[in-house]
Amino acid sequence: IITVQKAIDDNKFKHVSFNDFGEKTRIGRGGFGYVYTTTCTVFSEVVALKEIFFDIEDNEACIKRFLNE
Repeated sequence: IITVQKAIDDNKFKHVSFNDFGEKTRIGRGGFGYVYTTTCTVFSEVVALKEIFFDIEDNEACIKRFLNE
């Protein structure tokens, strides 16, 4: 059985498209964006998904804060 977290840990993928998730139900809001529950269609696994409000790609401090959130 492969899980999304294991696939990430094993560097199986670096990016999952927002379209690779099923119907999203908003369950909250974090400091960087909304949090949804959804199914990852690649692995058929229920996951929490964070949608970021703004581009943090080039800001290392923001990336660290986002990952800790």
